[in-house]
Amino acid sequence: MWLTFLYQYKQYLLLGFYVLISIAFMIAKSDKVNINIKSAAITIISPLQKVVNDISNASENFWNSIEELKKVKKELIRTREELERLKEASIEIEELKKENERLRYILENQKKINFKTVYAEIIARDPSNYYSSFMINKGKNYGIEINMPVITYQGNQKGVVGKIIEVAPNSSKVLPITGVGSFIGAMLMDLRYAGIIKGVGKTADYLVLEYINKEAPINFGDLVVTSGQGGIFPKGLKIGRIIGFKKVKYGMFYKEIKVKPIIDFSQLEDVYVILKSPDEKIIDFFRENSVY
Repeated sequence: MWLTFLYQYKQYLLLGFYVLISIAFMIAKSDKVNINIKSAAITIISPLQKVVNDISNASENFWNSIEELKKVKKELIRTREELERLKEASIEIEELKKENERLRYILENQKKINFKTVYAEIIARDPSNYYSSFMINKGKNYGIEINMPVITYQGNQKGVVGKIIEVAPNSSKVLPITGVGSFIGAMLMDLRYAGIIKGVGKTADYLVLEYINKEAPINFGDLVVTSGQGGIFPKGLKIGRIIGFKKVKYGMFYKEIKVKPIIDFSQLEDVYVILKSPDEKIIDFFRENSVY
């Protein structure tokens, strides 16, 4: 505060200083005898002049420093803003890179599928239940029909997702294999025993394989694939692996065979719809025999 005060009244202090000097010289000239008085005045005033000059210089340096700090602050703000812009640009570039890699992955996988397919993205689903029906962004305008099979790739695994149950011009609803009401003709890939796999819905992360002869020597980890029966799914598509089973003393079939899907539905983002017209006669036959 005192530096501010001295800086503001610097001119008045200098004026007073010069007045004192003038008075001292006038006294000295008027009487040579008073030479000692002149010397004394100079002796007194010299330190005062130095103090005033020092204060003036310090005050000036102080305000110059304030101005420099203001410039530095503005420069820091500009630098920070530029860093933020560069950071955002870097994030956008990284996202574009990931999207390009994803599109390349999609195209490469589509070439591996032995059927004509339409690629689609999931646009709506129940976040609290990954095993319920969901919507995709392709429909009639892309050749999709009810009961067409839906598959996907995760990593290097190609697996069954479900089937189309509703179709609009530019969207479709998919019933996943885990959903209630889902029934697929299935078989043990190595043992070739055939049965039906069904979804149990809710939050269950497994399927149930039924109608497998109890004489089949099944083991944990056995792969279950589509059998081609049922009029919807082609033969040999991966469904899942056996994670549990129970034998019975009486009856022809295993009591319960649990199958964990190949596909992790909680990470499902996109699918391929196989443009295979369903065989309605076979579908009707299964319905009549209470399979569907």
